[in-house]
Amino acid sequence: MNYYDETLNRIKEYIDSKDYLSAKAIILEEMKQAYIPLDFEKSLMEYISIINDNLNVNKSYSLNDIEAFLMKDDDYQLIGVDQLDKLNLRDHIDLCDTYLKEGTFKNAKVLLIDSLIRQQIDHIFTYIDKDNIYTFNPSRLVKIEESNGFLCAYKLLDDYYIKEPSKFMMAKQLLNKDFLLHLPEIYSVDEANDIADKIIIFIDKAFDSAN
Repeated sequence: MNYYDETLNRIKEYIDSKDYLSAKAIILEEMKQAYIPLDFEKSLMEYISIINDNLNVNKSYSLNDIEAFLMKDDDYQLIGVDQLDKLNLRDHIDLCDTYLKEGTFKNAKVLLIDSLIRQQIDHIFTYIDKDNIYTFNPSRLVKIEESNGFLCAYKLLDDYYIKEPSKFMMAKQLLNKDFLLHLPEIYSVDEANDIADKIIIFIDKAFDSAN
């Protein structure tokens, strides 16, 4: 049994035991990966539909629920951040600031930073990532896909994979993830070439090893 089959089995076990939040957390994490086989992605979307039917996607979680999610393991932190993203974050600045300092899962924390940028929250936050401490104001930052560094790297990858759309799709996913994980810092145009080269090397090696 390969990794994808094992993951789908874990999701099904959670659904069968009615632990829908744990099942959804796994799916959210998998959907963020750089490459997802089409059959696997289709199965994930089918499970999401089943989960949403049972969870009632229109349900509003209380702030106490969200705060509890943010104090749990990685999967629940992703759910907590996903719930925060649906709110007006201007009303929850203290909670966001506390989580960016004390949260334990980087992937969830950068997703929250991305949400703060998209909502253009005018507040100086402190983000702690291991031994690194950053201060930033989301209202002064641009969305990653609108940054000059991203646009430059995107163009380089587009030109390189112009005749290979499947590789370009994977390259876009890797590019987005690379920029997302770098938040709250934004890669510059000068760094775009190195980022594109790194992605190209990774993809070409991955496809060569598969042949």
